[in-house]
Amino acid sequence: MKTFRSFPLFFVLTGLASAQTVPTKSAPDHDEPLALEAMVVSAGPDLKSAFDLAMDRLKARDLAEGVEEAKPLSKAQKERIAQLRTEAQAKLAELEILHRKNVAGTSDPAVLAKIEIGLNAYYLNEEDGWQPDLDDIKKKITPRTRGIVLINPNNPTGSVSTRKTLEQIAELARRHNLIIFADEIYDKLIIDNDPHVAMASVAPDVPVITFGGLSKNYLAPGWRIGWGIASGEASVIKPYLEGVNKLLRARLCANHPEQYAIEPALEGPQDHLVEVKRKLRSRRDLTMKWCAETSRVSCVAPRGAFYAYPRIDIPEGDEVFVTELIRQKYVTVVHGSGFGQRPGTKHFRIVFLPDEKTLTAAYSAIGDFMRERYR
Repeated sequence: MKTFRSFPLFFVLTGLASAQTVPTKSAPDHDEPLALEAMVVSAGPDLKSAFDLAMDRLKARDLAEGVEEAKPLSKAQKERIAQLRTEAQAKLAELEILHRKNVAGTSDPAVLAKIEIGLNAYYLNEEDGWQPDLDDIKKKITPRTRGIVLINPNNPTGSVSTRKTLEQIAELARRHNLIIFADEIYDKLIIDNDPHVAMASVAPDVPVITFGGLSKNYLAPGWRIGWGIASGEASVIKPYLEGVNKLLRARLCANHPEQYAIEPALEGPQDHLVEVKRKLRSRRDLTMKWCAETSRVSCVAPRGAFYAYPRIDIPEGDEVFVTELIRQKYVTVVHGSGFGQRPGTKHFRIVFLPDEKTLTAAYSAIGDFMRERYR
């Protein structure tokens, strides 16, 4: 039996790649129990005993603090409260040490505001139109991996995954019992009118959470209203959905008035997309023409969204490139190293949403900057 269910979110998951989502440390103050619980849910039973001990200390500490506020305490009572606090802090540190011993990857505090997650990023293959590198994904899957994140169409490269690629990723998820988190918020912005293939349609038996929203396809940036659609075998995905619902009840809330915009957007006329994609196509082509004519620049043509990700051959880091470009020419792009890229490569991201006149002026300034700086 398959299940198909959606739930509102106030964020849309973004990024290049995946792996497990295991918090590296607890949130401060009263968020500590929730953060610890999330750590155990993500990491599995091996941290359960440490979690229970830490929770005992936290509960005792909170109780002691309540007593401390209610009435004056004796010296012995104050010493006991201090001891409880110390023990709680020690157990929290123990949890973090256990986590670091078992998790490959780094911590990225930008992914979630309250709970950090461990990332085990895979690369996209520039030589293959920025398709996900299947060999690299295979190498990155560990016994602790819980899911694969796929951004399709992709930010920052503008690539669109082929059906063959999706089928191979689905097979990896099937083989390793993983959830696929498919961020498809740009799915209607396919520049050349090629069909977008949804991950859930390729693998109806695999647990897939498909993310969408209003901000991109429906030109509502800043609304931050989105959704996740769960599909796959009900028996497999049920524990995950129970965890999501628990968070929805405890912490997450979508903007209620803006949810009323979802139905007319999805079910109403879609003719705005014709003009949107015509403009994106024109601006993408202008961008590619500039890349082809500019020394030290090469670029894989984007097929979706509104990003280009040129590669640059320069003798310094791309973060230096973008910083000096802003200072000297007042043109803003984003450094490729901020997104993740193969060692030894340098890129920057272009958002080609501005009109042709603005883009032409910006590209002229970037060209001047490169000629002046890299003679």
